[in-house]
Amino acid sequence: MTTKDHFTPGEWERLLTAPWVAGILVVFADTHITGMAKEFQALWQSLTVEAPSGSAAGLVAELVQDMQGREADEDTPAGDEDLDKEELLDLITAAAELVDVKCAPDEAAGYRQWIMAAARATAEASKESWFFGIGGERVSDKEEAAMAEIEQALDR
Repeated sequence: MTTKDHFTPGEWERLLTAPWVAGILVVFADTHITGMAKEFQALWQSLTVEAPSGSAAGLVAELVQDMQGREADEDTPAGDEDLDKEELLDLITAAAELVDVKCAPDEAAGYRQWIMAAARATAEASKESWFFGIGGERVSDKEEAAMAEIEQALDR
């Protein structure tokens, strides 16, 4: 099983940041002020509470532990807020490449699945394009497009 000890501090930070970046890309793909709070809450919940089972569970559990430990200290993961979308997708790709090198294939696949599950939970947290609770769709076309870009970044 791959653990935090297998990574440098910079590499570990990259693994911690990638799932947040994925969720943020979904949130801002189709912003609706009333839904953003629900989406950020769903992102936090999916990343820190609903850890996956299976081969990546140990690695993800350590990542979750670090995320929870930072909850009181930070509102967002460390990083440069001035990055554009392509640079954010590149951060996700870099994390995926890192787990490919350092982890067993099933652990790397589990890490990717964890990121995609967080993106999906974020997208499904709030209806988009609704008016006072009437109508709207659970996941908008823009959010679906963002998730497709995230999945592509994970598979580059």
